[in-house]
Amino acid sequence: MAQYMNIGPHDKNQSGHTSKGYGIRRIGKKTVHVWGPIESVESRTRNHFRWKSKDGMPERSEVKPHATVADAKDYIEKVKRLKRYHGYKRLKTGDRIR
Repeated sequence: MAQYMNIGPHDKNQSGHTSKGYGIRRIGKKTVHVWGPIESVESRTRNHFRWKSKDGMPERSEVKPHATVADAKDYIEKVKRLKRYHGYKRLKTGDRIR
């Protein structure tokens, strides 16, 4: 699953900061999206993030059907470009939102 995060200043939030996570993956002709607030967990070796909800799961999720596998792959690439454009950074290999 490709996972992205956006942590930084946000003028419209009461605290003045934001911490959002987003994940997308393909299962056959379907794409699965998960997103919600995240928090950074301290670690000496690498970055750890977790979903900031009561049950530790993403706050929102959505499954989108596509006509073909190729359509689903194209859609995922489009979403990845949009996330990068909107300031999200892809998590490094080995890092993930748990």
